[in-house]
Amino acid sequence: MPWQQNFRCTLLGLSRLASHSMGSVLSHSLDSLPNSANLLAIATSVDVCAQHASLLAAQEKDTQWLNSFSQGQDAMEWNGFNNQLSRNQGALKPITFYMFGPLIDAPPSHPDTIFTTLTYMQTSLVDMGMEKVHVSMDMQLFVVTKQVCWHQPMRFHNVIVHPGGMHIIQSFISCIAKLMKGSALEV
Repeated sequence: MPWQQNFRCTLLGLSRLASHSMGSVLSHSLDSLPNSANLLAIATSVDVCAQHASLLAAQEKDTQWLNSFSQGQDAMEWNGFNNQLSRNQGALKPITFYMFGPLIDAPPSHPDTIFTTLTYMQTSLVDMGMEKVHVSMDMQLFVVTKQVCWHQPMRFHNVIVHPGGMHIIQSFISCIAKLMKGSALEV
């Protein structure tokens, strides 16, 4: 297949740049590799090529910026120069808008409130192209949210609930305090 020949050529060229162990994997023919190794080789070549292209583009921008000083143009800081260059090339991305979801007039720890919130977040984030919905919350809401997710595992299969960092530390410290109670380490 033509695409395999293109990848084979790319991989053989990249194997010279890669480390010895990766080079030996990359230099094999794609036909002789199993599917998972095939995908690893393709992903590695794409990553290395993307990194190389990004590095070349960054070096080119740096060179243009440094040359602008010697050409007598108005001296501009890097951020301004990069912004102007991106505008001239049409590479600016559209503005991102952040919007809050609707307020729910109900107790936050009630299962119906959590169910409504999870459903809204799941719908919104899946519409934006995210496969997984990560939710971080305090311990009281975490417990109820896990119960809601456990009662409907098929509906919330892509929802991943995390306890907040502060509450993890509090739980850890309280466990240590209970273990050390009466050991003369009390304050």
